[in-house]
Amino acid sequence: MATDYRKTLAWQAAIDLGPQIVKLAEALPDTEQAGLAQQLRQLMVELPGAIALDVAEGSNVRLPLALRLDAALELVDRVYPALDAAPAQAALAKLLARLRSDQFDETEAAPAPVPVEAEAETLTEQPVGTEVTGGIHVQPDSGQ
Repeated sequence: MATDYRKTLAWQAAIDLGPQIVKLAEALPDTEQAGLAQQLRQLMVELPGAIALDVAEGSNVRLPLALRLDAALELVDRVYPALDAAPAQAALAKLLARLRSDQFDETEAAPAPVPVEAEAETLTEQPVGTEVTGGIHVQPDSGQ
């Protein structure tokens, strides 16, 4: 189990979804600002928090929040087809797939460490009177 929820791909995906949700909420008409737009904003904040709790508890019981966001995006798409909800829906679909999997708390693989031999090669002693050009030892022209 992952201990730092910020490193999980699900939490990162939920955070990355935020700007798309804000844009949709802002694009809704004034009559929706206290309704659907507010619901989108609230779910946008609650979803990453729920994922963090899932990771901390080793469970995956907060999937309903993601499903509520999915339903809200579907409503935006159907009621306001001129608004482009497709990017947010696609991002949420990927997040839902991750949340439904057994590895909802999967983290990014750490970058491969640099082998000690590679570091040692860069620190090898240069013969006196030579210079290194592109990793090749070149004898300076003695002018003779």
